[in-house]
Amino acid sequence: MNCGTILHDKHYQFTNGEFGDKLVIIICECGTDHLALITTSHAHSKNNKAGCQIADRPPNFFLRGKTYWFDLDTWVELQEVHELPFYILGTKERRSY
Repeated sequence: MNCGTILHDKHYQFTNGEFGDKLVIIICECGTDHLALITTSHAHSKNNKAGCQIADRPPNFFLRGKTYWFDLDTWVELQEVHELPFYILGTKERRSY
């Protein structure tokens, strides 16, 4: 799988235990697994200036909707990297860009 691949996880488990849709971006391989960052379309108190928002809490990278693959304004959350085991990657919808 290439770095930058966007995966649509229809059964992402949030920290509150609920499940829902989530888009994740693969950032690198880690043996047979992959490391990924999650995205959100919820602004909360995040800056909406294009690019890296390191002073925001949590830090993020803002992508304006309709300018890239994302339909909505999207924040790539930089505070936590998620390890995706190889055996669950096949269950996710892939888009490479």
